[in-house]
Amino acid sequence: MTGDLIAQPSEPLLAPREQEILRSLLDAVIPDNSRLPRPRAEIEERYHLYLALLPESVRSTMTSMLWALEIGAAARYFKPFTRLDQAQQQQYLYWLYDKVYPTHVAIRALLFGLKYAYFSAPTVKSYLGHRLRVETSSEPLPRYMQERMISTRDWTPGEPIEADVVVIGTGAGGAVVAKELAQRGHAVVMLESGRYHGRQHFNGDPLEMTKRMYRGNGMVITVGNSPIVLPLGHTVGGTTAINSGTCYRTPDKVLQHWASDLGLRELGPEQMGGYFERVESMLGVVEAQTKYLGGTARKIAIGAEMLGLKHGPLRRNAADCDGQGLCCHGCPTDAKRSTNVSYVPAALKHGAMLVTEARVDEFLIRGDRVEGVVARGVDATDQPYRLEVRAPIVVVACGSIYTPLLLMRNGLCSTSHQLGRNLTIHPAYNAFALFDEDLGDQLAIPQGYAIEEFKEQGILYEGGTAPIGITAGGLSMIGPRFAEVMSRARGLGNFGFMICDTSRGSVIEGPNGAPLISYYLNRRDVERIRFGLDILARVYFAAGAEAVLPNIFGIQELRGEADLEMLKRVDLQARHLQLTAHHPLGTARMGHHPTTSVVTHEHETHDIRNLYIVDGSVVPTPLGVNPQITIMSMATRAAEKISERLEQLHH
Repeated sequence: MTGDLIAQPSEPLLAPREQEILRSLLDAVIPDNSRLPRPRAEIEERYHLYLALLPESVRSTMTSMLWALEIGAAARYFKPFTRLDQAQQQQYLYWLYDKVYPTHVAIRALLFGLKYAYFSAPTVKSYLGHRLRVETSSEPLPRYMQERMISTRDWTPGEPIEADVVVIGTGAGGAVVAKELAQRGHAVVMLESGRYHGRQHFNGDPLEMTKRMYRGNGMVITVGNSPIVLPLGHTVGGTTAINSGTCYRTPDKVLQHWASDLGLRELGPEQMGGYFERVESMLGVVEAQTKYLGGTARKIAIGAEMLGLKHGPLRRNAADCDGQGLCCHGCPTDAKRSTNVSYVPAALKHGAMLVTEARVDEFLIRGDRVEGVVARGVDATDQPYRLEVRAPIVVVACGSIYTPLLLMRNGLCSTSHQLGRNLTIHPAYNAFALFDEDLGDQLAIPQGYAIEEFKEQGILYEGGTAPIGITAGGLSMIGPRFAEVMSRARGLGNFGFMICDTSRGSVIEGPNGAPLISYYLNRRDVERIRFGLDILARVYFAAGAEAVLPNIFGIQELRGEADLEMLKRVDLQARHLQLTAHHPLGTARMGHHPTTSVVTHEHETHDIRNLYIVDGSVVPTPLGVNPQITIMSMATRAAEKISERLEQLHH
């Protein structure tokens, strides 16, 4: 059930010459005459751990980029990079980083791991006042969880399972359906391709937790006019286990659009109100406590108040939060009631069964009905085997990226030609600000505060504090100024916003079965991000920031009104932006017509009877707010419909 801790690779991943290039690169990015410490052995160890996370193809690309840097310098200086003096190395990096866009992307990718390794090194973290790790819990799981949760490694190969319902996935959709159906007395089996991770594993090390809990080791990225990082959970609890715990109801405006314009009257504000209440009660949703908001939130409150903007604490599923700041890497106190803490244990307590490390590959279909699934398990020696689970109802809840892939591989739900299309992601942008004081964000809620002034216009500001290594990796800076900023990291604020996108994307199967996610940011959304950044910078400056670091290609710092006017005039392109996204929706959207949607208003697929999809992929449009409450409330409603179908089948 647990798996090994991330370990140092048994063989060096870089040749001696490549390590020499890496050391020269480090000295250019963070000059050795800076105030920051230089624990080379620790940094190299952390960098090798980072490389070990990457797929072999990506790792090979990284080493190729090291050699390209080494050899490319010779074309400009007639000497390889490692033979240049530090001033020349920095000059060359500045040229690659700030003047030529394709090399900017390559260098940024190369430097992310190096910066991350440096600032996650124990000596550096201690110097900056950050914790190295946190105490893990030794408290055993409740007996009912030990008895009803099993890995395929501990199952007898060849022995089938029978149930009333099999639920694929344990995130915001699957776990809720499983709990609701088990509570109604139905025999439920949950299948999770990831492993179970709990407080006994949550040590606060982002590198280890990313390896344990994220899809693709956190390297799921869209392809388009701006590569966008899309973090997805791969563990019991799904993405709820790695999100920030923010809880927004679906805006009434969105529900009214679904009801009146899309014909989904069953999802109107009055119809959904009771489901929201049930979910919020289960999760213990409350406003974030002021004492754990951190200094960035306090600065945002000051700036927003001075500008007359609506602002306040976010509502979260963490009533007992004590500001550990590790929401996205495993809450060490279980205060965040992600589904691995709330709905999954409740489902098990009501008699459900959970099988981990069980990747569903195949559906059992007879005529136009589903009759179960076949999963791939691994035995105690890591050998794969087939696990058959027979059930008259199958619920797919793999999320907006992996649900369409699974169905496509089986040739299902293709009639409408909408499967895998209509992807929305709420593109998110963040900017840093430097304050001349200790903000104390290292022990604070990462995302606890919001500016809601522009929510109706499709821009929602939310806090975005990250671990120090990720903060450093995300800064588009190098050289002496970068070292100076990071030496003052305790005064470095981080806040951001997401947009309700009008852009659309798609998902298909790519090389080796991985998702190929296509997403192109349109002009309207680029301009919305420009406007959002302008407002965020003004909030920062109103709160006393000495500089804003916007993470835009070619613009390292904003210092005041003149720079903000320049930002309005610059030819801003999607490729100039460093974007992330955390809310993929819509790739198996709901609707009444089988020619334009994948599932009915009751979540059953139009094409296959008794096959249900209950996750973010069915959400018909972007929401403009964090979607977990929407998905969970829709899942609560879906469970009622599935229970009614089960009663019909039993009679």
